[in-house]
Amino acid sequence: MTTSIREQIMQAFEEKLSLISGVSGLTVSRNRSAAIVSYPSLVLYDGGESHNNGNSGATMVSMRVPVTGLVNAANDTALGPALNELYAKTVQAALSDVSLGGLAVDISLIDAETDLQLDVSKPSAAFMAEFEIQYWIAPGDPYSTAP
Repeated sequence: MTTSIREQIMQAFEEKLSLISGVSGLTVSRNRSAAIVSYPSLVLYDGGESHNNGNSGATMVSMRVPVTGLVNAANDTALGPALNELYAKTVQAALSDVSLGGLAVDISLIDAETDLQLDVSKPSAAFMAEFEIQYWIAPGDPYSTAP
């Protein structure tokens, strides 16, 4: 079975995030609907997309990929540094090869937000970073790259 360009990109992006080093015990998952029980965690989601057909004979796809990062800490003092370290490592990994090995044209961070105290049993926090991945497909053919 042929794999769509979109799925190839999502797999490559997930692989990229799973290679983050320096964050002990990091778990990376995709489209997770179950509760997070392991910290720190990253969850990426298959987001929406827009298409620009232009005059080039190819379609530029702009796909949004939300990534949620979750951390907890022994105390409030350690929470901010833990959250910021996971966020920084996530952004660094996501933007390290914006072509995803030749599948994409560009990756950019378009929005990020934070939330504190998600788990009342211990200090915890989360961020949501939304990335945009741009790539070409042949008009009407999500299985073929172009140009």
